[in-house]
Amino acid sequence: MKALGCQKIDSDTHYIVLTNWGFRLHSIAGNGALIRDCEEIEGGLSLCQSYRNTQLFFVVGTGENGAWPTSKLFIWDNELKKKLAELEFKDSIVDLRVVGDWVVVAQKDRVVPLKFDVDLCQV
Repeated sequence: MKALGCQKIDSDTHYIVLTNWGFRLHSIAGNGALIRDCEEIEGGLSLCQSYRNTQLFFVVGTGENGAWPTSKLFIWDNELKKKLAELEFKDSIVDLRVVGDWVVVAQKDRVVPLKFDVDLCQV
């Protein structure tokens, strides 16, 4: 498994390591103990953020696998080990942040705020 990047979430407690097969969620305390992992996404992820420390994650693929392009935002349920929904954008997603019920998607020339329980549930 090759590490593709690292993202800090819940800045004092957790971080995510992105891999060519998914992600690994680690605790900052306890020598980086593994909390959750996902190795079902061939081609890997370029972005990943948890939703309120639940089993739900907002993810964007690397584009290495056509099923996981950089222009789609996916909602991944890590307990069911499957994607629940996807939202396609015209251009690649370059950054992603989850703040409360808001998911903020950044592209090269625009930023799209989405309310999880309103905008994403209507897709």
